[in-house]
Amino acid sequence: MAYTEINDNPKFVKPAKEQKLFNAITIHSEWDIDQGASDNAILKLRIAVTGSLTPLALTGITLDLSSVSALSDISRIHIYHTGKTAHSTIKSEIFGKGTIPSKKIVLSERNTPIRLSAGINYFLITADFSAKAAIGNKIKIDIPVFELNNRHYTPETTNSSIAPTITPNNYTDANIIKVLQWNIWHGGIHVGNNGINNIINLIKATHADIITMQEAYGSQLRIAESLNYFLSTASSNDNLAIYSRFPIAKHLPPYSTFNSNPVILTLPNSKKILVNACWLRYATNPEYTSLYPNKGSNTNLWIAKDSMSNLLDIHEIISKDTEPYLKDSNIPVIIGGDFNSCSHLDWTKAAIPLHFGYGPVAFPTSRYLLAKGYKDSFREKTPMK
Repeated sequence: MAYTEINDNPKFVKPAKEQKLFNAITIHSEWDIDQGASDNAILKLRIAVTGSLTPLALTGITLDLSSVSALSDISRIHIYHTGKTAHSTIKSEIFGKGTIPSKKIVLSERNTPIRLSAGINYFLITADFSAKAAIGNKIKIDIPVFELNNRHYTPETTNSSIAPTITPNNYTDANIIKVLQWNIWHGGIHVGNNGINNIINLIKATHADIITMQEAYGSQLRIAESLNYFLSTASSNDNLAIYSRFPIAKHLPPYSTFNSNPVILTLPNSKKILVNACWLRYATNPEYTSLYPNKGSNTNLWIAKDSMSNLLDIHEIISKDTEPYLKDSNIPVIIGGDFNSCSHLDWTKAAIPLHFGYGPVAFPTSRYLLAKGYKDSFREKTPMK
């Protein structure tokens, strides 16, 4: 059996060197921002240095807010040093106790510079937002320059094409419900070394009221307890889970616990809503994708295979786990799931270049749901141009 042996041979010890900058990069958040949000993360500056002698120090930083839709949406900007991890709960605010926003903010710390440690160093930029921030306004802040030992450097950037926007605050507006759909893949074991913790932190960052989840596989109790949410799942090791900030009025019997997990929730205004976390079977042959070229495929075969798998599953979910509970009421329905298929609303003539020449494709599962009166939430928010 293999094991690790500590190498204490002094001939392998490298001599200490002067600390030097290796690289620096800005990482933008892509999460939308609630009206009235406090200390909301906007971007991170990650500075990597080598060596340990004569440590470098962050002595200044410049923020560019020229791409922010309205500076009045922001009340204050904060900068924190979070050490070696971007999500550290231990952080110290630097450059004062918050700065009033302007199109260009130049900050310096000559008297008490922030010393860097060997390896990775993270700095977090957050903002406080007005409760009257305009819905739909975009928030984009950049770091064009930072200073180490009073010397200017330009960081690399992730060049994210997604700018966070201001959204209604679902905690203060009872008419707003935020729903997150997520297949966490084998209980979250693939999401870094602290997979479940990372998932919990990401869920909290979304401020979702309801989460429909697939492949929970043993993580659901811990997630529910961390969120302090109500939980619906067939068993603690099952596939599907629903987490809700709102009470569960009724657990509905599913046609298959692996494919369907329907519940009725009671909203703050006492109205009821039916929510289902579902998982549909996938066609294994042929494979269709938009991530890489897959030439020579027959899209009619894609449709036929889906018709024998996920279309049959969604038909069972709608006919057995949904429609019987709608006969005597106008209760709204949210279906969140891993459909293991694509949407015909995405594979259109206009999108042919995105799918390596394929399209339009009349994927049957999305067409069935549309015919039943359901709306594609993504296409409602981002119509195909």
